[in-house]
Amino acid sequence: MSLKTKNLPSVTAFVVLNYIAFAFVNHLPWQFFKEVDYYSESTLLFKNPLIAIGVHLGILILCFIIPTRLKYLIIFWRLKNPLPGTRVFTELVAEDPRIDIKELENRYGKLPTDPKAQNALWYKIYKENEDEKIINSSHGHWLLFREIAVISAIIVLLLVPISLSINVGKGSIIYVFSMMAQYLILRQAAVNAAERFTCNVLAR
Repeated sequence: MSLKTKNLPSVTAFVVLNYIAFAFVNHLPWQFFKEVDYYSESTLLFKNPLIAIGVHLGILILCFIIPTRLKYLIIFWRLKNPLPGTRVFTELVAEDPRIDIKELENRYGKLPTDPKAQNALWYKIYKENEDEKIINSSHGHWLLFREIAVISAIIVLLLVPISLSINVGKGSIIYVFSMMAQYLILRQAAVNAAERFTCNVLAR
């Protein structure tokens, strides 16, 4: 089972909960989500097949409609070289006491400073060790937080304006600030997860 497939129940639950919050604030129907099995290993189970098809199709669209480059911009707020791998040897290794820089230099030679070269060497090391449990686990966490942070940004851009157009009141104001806070928190969690994953590849 791929990491994305393993993350699907969590992503689906996140979307469902956000829809319930949106619907509750704007007095829209949400009770059809009451009968959901949250304990499936591969996905959430909806008793209504139409809801199941709609939710899972919607999740696929949300996860794939945004280009990867734009996802990185939404999360890292960097136009050039957003990924931690592009600065791993010039910035991140010095902040992680688990990483032995001399051992890396003995194995791979002088460590690069060019962003693309850094990312290329980091990816080479990752491919050599991708099946290690800690690396696989942290990779999964990064992919999970990446998707829900991006979906959270979509919610801020789409559902927040819709909510304000439907119902301008105390509930909507609270909803707006909650969704903005949710994005900022998840965005930072995604950054932390990405940097942790990047360093875990080198901390062996």
